[in-house]
Amino acid sequence: MYFVGPEVVAEAVKVLEIVSEKSPDFQLDIKSYSFGGCAIEATGQPLPHSTLEACKGADAILMGQLSGRSSLRWLTQPCFPFAGSIGGPKWGVDAKVRPEPGLLALRKALGFYANIRPANIASESLLEYSPLRSDIVQGVNIIIVRELIGGLYFGERKEQGVDPDVDTAWDMMTYSVQEVQRITRVAAQIALSFNPPMDIHSIDKANVLATSRMWRRVVTETIQKEYPQLKVDHQFIDAASMVLVANPRKLNGVVLTENLFGDM
Repeated sequence: MYFVGPEVVAEAVKVLEIVSEKSPDFQLDIKSYSFGGCAIEATGQPLPHSTLEACKGADAILMGQLSGRSSLRWLTQPCFPFAGSIGGPKWGVDAKVRPEPGLLALRKALGFYANIRPANIASESLLEYSPLRSDIVQGVNIIIVRELIGGLYFGERKEQGVDPDVDTAWDMMTYSVQEVQRITRVAAQIALSFNPPMDIHSIDKANVLATSRMWRRVVTETIQKEYPQLKVDHQFIDAASMVLVANPRKLNGVVLTENLFGDM
């Protein structure tokens, strides 16, 4: 879930407060910390040390816009998914300091390597609001499992204008066997939580990228060795993107993918 504004986060907090009032097992303690755009304005950096330390000591994090400012709230229990809304147009790609590096640093520091994104229709009444025709989207039940702290976003990079060769820029995509194994296990455990188990659709670009060829081999070996009861297939990211629009039900199940492709 991505929070899009103060009104969304405010309502989420209201729900949590009501749950806390009604449940003897859920005690809520909310504190707010600057992050992203408002932290840049206040401190010159998107992830201040105080915010990072508070997150490390929290049981859960709720991220989003509070009163038009990007802030973090942390809760005592239980654990909630990580969601983000961290900046605005004034911190675009040409800004000297941008909010996104703070988000990547937070993910890395806390080891948030698995991003889980369900995509289904909670109610038939929502079908008419889909950007796709209702007959295309009806019956879709996809859970996207995205590796979150490896790959292109966390590899070495060089900006244009930096020596050597000031006219080039590059980003390095790197994955290890262990990183692919652990995200594959997350996808497998989710697939096994359903009866019957969900199929796994692994998304890569193995016809071009060395990292994708390793990804495909490791996913296959991990499933065959540790989860032989599960079905897994492999698809290229460009073909899967077309299927996602033309007939998304073909991807019903767990969609397993690396960082960049999962973001797409």
